[in-house]
Amino acid sequence: MIEPQSSAASTSRITGRSAFLSDVHLGTRNCRAEALLEFLTRLNTDNLFLVGDIVDLQRMASAVHWPRSHTAIIHKLFSLAAAGMRVVFIPGNHDAALRVHAGTTVNGVEVRLNAIHQTADGRRLLITHGDQFDSELRIGSLKEKVGSAAYEWLLGIDVGINRVRSRFGYEETSIASAVKMRVRSAQQYIREYEQLAADNARKRGLDGIVCGHIHKPEIARIDETDYLNTGDWVEHGTALLEDRHGRMQLIHTSDATVVTSEPQAA
Repeated sequence: MIEPQSSAASTSRITGRSAFLSDVHLGTRNCRAEALLEFLTRLNTDNLFLVGDIVDLQRMASAVHWPRSHTAIIHKLFSLAAAGMRVVFIPGNHDAALRVHAGTTVNGVEVRLNAIHQTADGRRLLITHGDQFDSELRIGSLKEKVGSAAYEWLLGIDVGINRVRSRFGYEETSIASAVKMRVRSAQQYIREYEQLAADNARKRGLDGIVCGHIHKPEIARIDETDYLNTGDWVEHGTALLEDRHGRMQLIHTSDATVVTSEPQAA
């Protein structure tokens, strides 16, 4: 659950059993590092799953943007692990080079190719970044649907706009996300991706899947399977939170409001 907020939302604690976040893209200008650092400072859970694309090694091969806030996030993750929180890192396609370290523990952070998480209410969920599904989709990748160069350009515009909006006390917005959701082929890709991810979990005999990759936060029920997508930290600033009863919530961490959550049992 999210504790009642004081007059300043940034002072409230975000509490629960487990948190899941992905697609941070440290090392790029598009990363919302300050918002993420605030989220991690407020986080009070037993488990934290980092579901891929935390460090954008792919983009950093050609250009690196690494301010102090990015270093602070790495230090914060290590300090959470040192303080007793279980922190599990599952590399994605942008930090795939780190997959060679799967099975090891680095400064208290477990590195895994994927994981199975059992919620407090007994559901078994596959935790995976989700880039492996691209090869099975017949319509290419999401960036191909939107246009990779145009998408990156829009993300850059978002950074400047949100810097101004934040200065005047307005909530962050995402032009890139709005444009993406109006491209028909991108919408088709997202639908097929979600279906494929849910099918993969069901075929494994699991109750659901937690993934990232497509920068589309979602909680849905697909063919009796739970589909949970963490969203991202370049367009949305969202994370999944499991409460002490196993209920999942998708929260917008800039103000700790619940975006959507699973329906409660009658």
